[in-house]
Amino acid sequence: MKFIDRIVLGLVVVLSTVVLPSLGYQPQGIPVKDRIVPRDDHQRRLEQLLKNDSIKVLLVTGAAGTGKTLLSCQEALSQFQQKKRFKIVITRPLVFVENEELGFLPGNMNDKMTPWTMPILDHMKEFLETSELKRLINENKIEISPLGYMRGRTFKNSFIILDEAQNTTPQQMKMFLTRIGSHSKIVVNGDLDQSDLTRGTMNGLEDFILRLKSHYEGNPHAMYEEGFGVLHLQRENTYRHPIIENILKIYDGES
Repeated sequence: MKFIDRIVLGLVVVLSTVVLPSLGYQPQGIPVKDRIVPRDDHQRRLEQLLKNDSIKVLLVTGAAGTGKTLLSCQEALSQFQQKKRFKIVITRPLVFVENEELGFLPGNMNDKMTPWTMPILDHMKEFLETSELKRLINENKIEISPLGYMRGRTFKNSFIILDEAQNTTPQQMKMFLTRIGSHSKIVVNGDLDQSDLTRGTMNGLEDFILRLKSHYEGNPHAMYEEGFGVLHLQRENTYRHPIIENILKIYDGES
């Protein structure tokens, strides 16, 4: 197990001992399509943390297929439909191919961002009809924004999802986290084994987890009390084609 994985699991163990307060409302079903039901204890814990208003910043690590983005999208839509949040903001760092620049791509900002946000939009389509999703985007109820364009902004009454956070720099992560405004919640998702940054470079997700560990050393329960949550979804929590698990083992040199 990698050092950073041990750090994440250590923070999770502490958080798992905390009894979360009552939500104060009864979660309602998403009206257009069926809700996704958590499939294991880790996903149930994730759903609980997503719903809990005491957690203002939630960091979720784990491989693709563990449900971190899918459940985040479901809860974002649920809180929007219950009018707990007035807006959903979706962002991710842009990892360009060769020298391609965002400004040279055709279309408006939503069109330009589509190649990077398509995985999240696919998740949204699990819960919304395509026409409804397009309407919410056109009305700016769901905003798709490049991470770099968030500087100087403040998001209030919003559910904000940063996906693929392992591709942020520490400076980008700090900038993003300080965009949160009143009555908002930030969910940061990432896979620490899949960073596209230069090898050996500390990414923003890993950096902030280490800072949390250092800041709350000796008093880890204060991390929760001050609004931070951390959850690690392990490989056995992956729900994809069974052969993918074998592919990952081959790349990791496992038998």
